[in-house]
Amino acid sequence: SRAYLTQSIFDWGSIERARASRAGVRSAEFSSKDARELVVLVIVANYLLAIADQSEVESATSQRDTAKALFQQTSDQKTAGLAAAVDVLRSQVQLQSRQQKLIVAKNNLAKQKLVLARAIGLPLGQQFEITTKVPGQALTPPSLDEAIQSAYEARPDFQSQVNRVRSAEIGRAHV
Repeated sequence: SRAYLTQSIFDWGSIERARASRAGVRSAEFSSKDARELVVLVIVANYLLAIADQSEVESATSQRDTAKALFQQTSDQKTAGLAAAVDVLRSQVQLQSRQQKLIVAKNNLAKQKLVLARAIGLPLGQQFEITTKVPGQALTPPSLDEAIQSAYEARPDFQSQVNRVRSAEIGRAHV
């Protein structure tokens, strides 16, 4: 009787397939991280737009209040005989224009809050208030070379593609 035994001591193809698989797994991890960062980007962008619209409402409110005070002043001056009727009419038109801009700003804020609520998964119609005030800051953008280097190192979409290419190259080299 005869018995045969084959034992592979070193299988370079298996090692390369394992390396390709690891690169594929890293690519999938970076793709997942990229998707999460994209969701965060969308939510933050909508949040900042809502804050900007809220600032616009505050600005329109103060402009309306100023126009209301001006209208009251010109009305009082006309009653006292110090202003013409055309000045009262002009200040009334200005007040109505500011009131209309305030209505538009409030509507824009309401729409942006709906978009934000949908992005963060709140039920339709749930009311919420934005309480965070973001102070304005001067931005100092990095140089082009620094921005490119930072993107190569930190962007998960780029890292995902690099690992996907590496996995494909390893898999193709030892097929």
